[in-house]
Amino acid sequence: MRVTLKLDPLFRSKIDAEGPITLELPDGATVADCLAAMAARWPDLEPMLAAPAVPYSLFVNSRIVPRGRRASFPLKDGDTLYLFEPVAGG
Repeated sequence: MRVTLKLDPLFRSKIDAEGPITLELPDGATVADCLAAMAARWPDLEPMLAAPAVPYSLFVNSRIVPRGRRASFPLKDGDTLYLFEPVAGG
């Protein structure tokens, strides 16, 4: 299956990719599988994805995926995974 990745500038700066980013995953893959595939393909992302001290938000389509559900949250062909730093302001 194919998943589209939408990354904020911080995450995008760690990979060597232009334009839309897609990742091929096996059928039945979860969000955790996708993150592992991203870390394997772009090793500079691995410390950011693995470190609990690095805050980031993760959505699949329009649904937030809490850290504790990533191993069980299934992906489907055509899903979009959004990964970005949370923003605060006033």
